[in-house]
Amino acid sequence: MLITLPDGRRLGYEEYGDPQGRPLLLFHGQPGNRLFRHPSEALTAMLGVRLITIDRPGYGLSDFQPGRKLLDWPGDVAALADALEIDRFALLGFSAGAPYALACACLIPECLTRVGLVNPAPPMHLPEIHRRASGSLRTNYLLAHYAPPLLKASFRLFWWFSRQDPEAFIKMALEQSPPADRRVLLRPEVNALLEEVWRENLRFAPRGYVQDVQILMGDWGFALAEVQKEVHLWQGETDENTPLEWARYIAKQLPHCKTTYYPEEGHFALFSHWEEILIELA
Repeated sequence: MLITLPDGRRLGYEEYGDPQGRPLLLFHGQPGNRLFRHPSEALTAMLGVRLITIDRPGYGLSDFQPGRKLLDWPGDVAALADALEIDRFALLGFSAGAPYALACACLIPECLTRVGLVNPAPPMHLPEIHRRASGSLRTNYLLAHYAPPLLKASFRLFWWFSRQDPEAFIKMALEQSPPADRRVLLRPEVNALLEEVWRENLRFAPRGYVQDVQILMGDWGFALAEVQKEVHLWQGETDENTPLEWARYIAKQLPHCKTTYYPEEGHFALFSHWEEILIELA
């Protein structure tokens, strides 16, 4: 589905669950798009939730936005809510979608009922965060700051290879995942969902993804301490993509943060605790 924003851009989104339920907007990670959600629509509907998932600019059906900044996103979200005649709504940001949820909590708190983060990406430009980053994240950081053309070229090449064998990315994710995540990714319904999401990514050029990397690796335009809205953070303690140390840092910096940690879970704790998270938020 599509809406046209005030500046003429198109924004893609999908709806799942109960059409008359309490609205919850889910912000996808990287790579991701509007098709990312829990595979059981019946569970979402049973919980009375109207789940709305959105393509960020340059992803999926959403038009690319030149010069985009993190703090541009709340305006798009507010415009979508207006178009859908939703006055107030809950937010859930997964992984790289978490900074976008925090941006909304900072700029449009009056629109939000609850805010949740699951295994959130941190402000990578901060030294205390950057030194804990993996080799691939450090490489992306350096390319984003000092060699943007190389960053773009690397993703174009990766996209080209992935289109030759779309399933290879899922296989690679499985091979590189810790046991906790492997157990989740091997569930047939989760595996099928993530393959659906990945194939949708490959239908389009990767420039939205590249821009997202550049945005999230830079200064967000606000400090975590500026977020006055209460935030609930869920984190798998064995996560190797967004480590526990980062989650604890985010929770400490946010003025009002409630935390739930899962000792035996990894990056994809969202799929195992969907019901618990939705009950809390919606």
